[in-house]
Amino acid sequence: MERKQEQNGGAAASLGVGQVRAGPSGPETGQCENRQGHLPGNACGPRLGARPSSLRGFGPSECLGSERSRHPPAPSTQGIPITSASYYATVTLEQVQHIFRSDTDVPMPLIEERHRILNETGKILLEKFEGSFLNCVRKSEQSAQKLMHLVVESFPSYRDVTQFEGKRISFYKRAQILVADTWSVLEGKGDGCFKDISSITMFADYRLPQVLLHLGALRYSDELQKKLLKGEMLSYGDKQEVEIRGCSVWCVELIRDCLLELIEKKGEKISGEINSILLDYYLWDYARDHRADMNGIPFHHTRCIYY
Repeated sequence: MERKQEQNGGAAASLGVGQVRAGPSGPETGQCENRQGHLPGNACGPRLGARPSSLRGFGPSECLGSERSRHPPAPSTQGIPITSASYYATVTLEQVQHIFRSDTDVPMPLIEERHRILNETGKILLEKFEGSFLNCVRKSEQSAQKLMHLVVESFPSYRDVTQFEGKRISFYKRAQILVADTWSVLEGKGDGCFKDISSITMFADYRLPQVLLHLGALRYSDELQKKLLKGEMLSYGDKQEVEIRGCSVWCVELIRDCLLELIEKKGEKISGEINSILLDYYLWDYARDHRADMNGIPFHHTRCIYY
């Protein structure tokens, strides 16, 4: 990153090899090309101990940085068929408000949007995929990229697309995390054996930039640092919001490449693979386990449906 650009309020990724302008990696998507990181061993399955990222939350409350409350009993324990497309295609706003009720005075943000998306998603699943996401997975023919694009094309709420300096930028955070979780839940086998799983990047939201900043892999300008410490909101698609997400994606790519290079230099072999999904899982867990250590580290506040 040039010094002038850095002083204008941007973010940079650093791995001890000088500053790198780490904005989104291409005009079409926030993904990098030629990311073949397969190592000897099981190229399809996730590493032992890898956990699906669905546990981490994906909605506006998470991207605002609010802590998870102690939730009421899960809908499945109350006899509510929350995973049935036919149910959430017709669920009412009042029912959604009850299911996702808070046990504090703070209600779940954007509940009307969540209700709309549940109805929309359920109807699309019923109309195009016979009510089952597994049918969507099978249409991808064991390709992570095909599945991601099928999700984005079929479900409008996954179209995480914006503009940056005149270029179309697609982070597809929730579409990518859906593909990654499918891969993890199916243990990389059968319909979930995606040959191109390493083409999926980290999932660009608010928590990973914070932990990357904490670890010194990401650096913010003084202007941006002050703004975030004040808790100022960044709109979805704001230049600095896009830079933070883009830098985070590229930063994890650099970490991944460095790990692969170190393994190759040492002549080591592992029975699995190193990809950005597993690095994302690890960093998310690290952030959760070291939350107290990161109290003074800012994260960006953005209210949207794409995180």
